[in-house]
Amino acid sequence: MAERLRCHVQRFDELVVNVTDLERTVAFYEENTPLRVHTRTDAPEQPFPALGIERGRFVGARMSDATSIDPGVSIHFVQWQEPRPIGAAYDTFFHAGYDRFCFQVADPKATYAALQSRGVQPFAPLEDRGVLIEGNDAVVSFTFPDPDGIAIHITRRPTTVRSDAPEQLWHVSPVVRDVERAAEFFETVLGLEPRIRFRIDKPAPAGYGHGGPLGQFDAVIVGHPGDRRFHVDLVDWVVPGVVGSPYAEPYHVGIQRLSFAVDDLDAAHAALVEALPAALAQSVRGPDTWDLGPAGLRRVVAFRTEDGLPLELVQSESRLEGDSGNGSKPASG
Repeated sequence: MAERLRCHVQRFDELVVNVTDLERTVAFYEENTPLRVHTRTDAPEQPFPALGIERGRFVGARMSDATSIDPGVSIHFVQWQEPRPIGAAYDTFFHAGYDRFCFQVADPKATYAALQSRGVQPFAPLEDRGVLIEGNDAVVSFTFPDPDGIAIHITRRPTTVRSDAPEQLWHVSPVVRDVERAAEFFETVLGLEPRIRFRIDKPAPAGYGHGGPLGQFDAVIVGHPGDRRFHVDLVDWVVPGVVGSPYAEPYHVGIQRLSFAVDDLDAAHAALVEALPAALAQSVRGPDTWDLGPAGLRRVVAFRTEDGLPLELVQSESRLEGDSGNGSKPASG
């Protein structure tokens, strides 16, 4: 059953992040990260059934780094105008849900100093975490908040990478309660493959956000077999222990959901319902067609994992632009 869905999943598409002030967010990321705006969105008032929103509207900006030529992975920063954004980013680094995203850079020490010179204060000092995986480089990293308190992680890229390679978005990090179960979902349902498995054996300096100075984790990094630029870093915080649940509201401030481009959304939707156990199949919503203004139409199916992580399947843009059949008009209400 799951094999039918995996054959439709082409790549990671975008990470959706809800913010309270879009222009402030864009300015912050362009100054402090490799991300640059490539597309603006302006969704007029319409229903968003897949998100459980009867009527809504938002403005947004899709941003990507220099490695993300089309097709590539974007972060879609969204400011909801109706309903208004609510809440704040998770107040601990061990809260269940999408906790942070990560950039690989050549020199974390220089990045750390540059951020401080611009008044950005990391959660904790730069940390040399040593060699976490036998035979690999030592991990040098730190984490800092964006204007809405969303955690941004910086880590040193492998020394095997060319010195003139661009800095890049590398992964999103969902906090889960059972990392093996979570990895199995992404592998068997969506066709991702395990890239790295690592854990630390005792509490060590964390520095990933608020909640305490120490942490102990068990993690699996998975990626799409066709693209090694972006990954999902699944983390179970054994110490101090995972708390809470992912955001229930799709307009809650913070990292909201991750989408995958598929070649045929209707076929992928049918295969998804077959691949999921009954309890999770009930979470599937759509297909919807959303009007994103200057960014065109977007056909979407929404669903959740066993940990409650929101995911989307989206129609490949090349297929959508040339599709004159089913689903080419936005929903109305």
